[in-house]
Amino acid sequence: MVAPGMFIGSVNSTYTDIVTTVFSSTIAAKAWFATAAGTLALVQILTAARIFGKLKGVLPDRLFGIAIGAVHRWSGRLAFLCTLPVAFHCIFILGFQSSSPRATLWATSSFWYFTNVRFGF
Repeated sequence: MVAPGMFIGSVNSTYTDIVTTVFSSTIAAKAWFATAAGTLALVQILTAARIFGKLKGVLPDRLFGIAIGAVHRWSGRLAFLCTLPVAFHCIFILGFQSSSPRATLWATSSFWYFTNVRFGF
């Protein structure tokens, strides 16, 4: 029989081991993934505006040789993938709490990390 909390501890250590092969900490990974998702969301908005003809004079039909529609689709897919580690960390590692005043915006979490802790992996 597995003791209560035993599974959560093993998930936390496995997740930390995987993430720290690239990043210095799990918080650093969360900050970078959230920033990447936000940046890709901005690409989504710009490419959607170009597709609908709003930025015709600003953005060309192709970016780096790739059709604007393909850039839009792939930036959306990548943005979604970048949110998965952030959601996993928030829900399963930190624990979901609806009454907690925990910061949910990039400007209050990732920005603080980059300016106060370090700007690096």
